[in-house]
Amino acid sequence: MKNSSDLIYAVWDAQKNLISGKSNPLKEFNFDDFVPSFFCPAAYYYYVVDFPNRKLDLVSPHVNTLYGIEPSNFSIETLIGKIHPDDIAFMVKSEERAVDFLVNRISPEQVVKYKMCYCFRLKTIYGYRLFFHQALAISTNANGELDKVLGIHSDISHLSEINNYKISFVGLQGEPSFFELDVFSDTMFQTPSSVNPFTERELEILSFFAKGYTAKEIATLLLISDETVKTHRKNMLMKAGVEKITELVSFCIRKGYI
Repeated sequence: MKNSSDLIYAVWDAQKNLISGKSNPLKEFNFDDFVPSFFCPAAYYYYVVDFPNRKLDLVSPHVNTLYGIEPSNFSIETLIGKIHPDDIAFMVKSEERAVDFLVNRISPEQVVKYKMCYCFRLKTIYGYRLFFHQALAISTNANGELDKVLGIHSDISHLSEINNYKISFVGLQGEPSFFELDVFSDTMFQTPSSVNPFTERELEILSFFAKGYTAKEIATLLLISDETVKTHRKNMLMKAGVEKITELVSFCIRKGYI
């Protein structure tokens, strides 16, 4: 019987046009350059996958806090081994759908313009917790085949303990997005995707609320008034049909809006 790592590798290997045949050294990497494209509330860590060699070129020190493992000892196999057994089938199917999307449904130059998002549970030193997985190709060859992929795992267990078992492909740089798709449906790409009802400004403000900032602190950071922040908050709550910021953040994560 295949272990979890073998199941994931089998999905990647099934599509010849997914992975570059050559691995290139990781160029100078500054995580702060990518922060605007990612949602990173509370505890999180990031890593860079070298797809041709199936290794991690870079692991942030935060893995030690969550797993009690030094970054130098953290590998793809270690990561996959942390996934809750009941979430493995979903992750495998999500990776299968992601491969199909990257290889068959967008052009090679679009590959670096899409962020893939879904949730699963990972075993930390505190027990199993729900994490928000975000992945973005940061290096490809001319054919759009993967070289380096940036992954971020954010602990969202303080926001929600319920996984919707859906995947979203969030378009960056003006590309269209595909939200909350059912990976177990053969018609997932045939069903019209929901539309993100929130503006970029609203999502920017929401990201600060998710990190624990107050309306006054957000106003100071963004050089706007307290009342403007509160108005944005009121409008977002109304759009989502919820009453609390934590419910709003959870709603947006489930939908794939952030």
